[in-house]
This record gives sequence, structure tokens and C-alpha cells, in this order.
Amino acid sequence: MTRRYRRTTAVEDVSFDLHENRIHGLLGRNGAGKSTVMRMITGQDVPTAGQIRVHGENPYENATCCVRCASSRNRRNSRTFSSPSMR
Repeated sequence: MTRRYRRTTAVEDVSFDLHENRIHGLLGRNGAGKSTVMRMITGQDVPTAGQIRVHGENPYENATCCVRCASSRNRRNSRTFSSPSMR
């Protein structure tokens, strides 16, 4: 996935998968794009290129996906995502 703001590229060609029952971290320097990636995963922003899938669905403005993430977290203690994919 890629996210550009006018002439500035915040995130470029990022791809990863997250797996159930694991703890994942998102590390990087200031300005590395961590917050941008989290905004896209949580559906608050949309990539300018590529796609994001959380539980097989696009999280952007998707209430069903948000509810599913919240209920998944409540049901399994601290499990927020069940194999989301970013490309």
C-alpha cells in the first residue's frame, strides 16, 4: 500500500500480513509513516495505491468491519485483528 499527500509520500510500497494470537509492533523513526499505516488499518484513511483487508474486508468507512474488530477484541481478550493483509 502507498499513501501520498499531494507531493509528499508518507508510506510507499508497504506490504505485510498479521497473524492471530501474536503480538505485533510497528516501529520506526519520527515521520516514518507509523501513524499513517495505523489510520489506514483502522479505516480512518485510505491508501492512494494498493489495498487493505481486515477480516477480508476493506476497513475504510466500513462499520461492519469496525464492529467485527471490536467484538473480536472483546471476545478474545486482546486480539484485535484476525489476519489482516496490506498490499
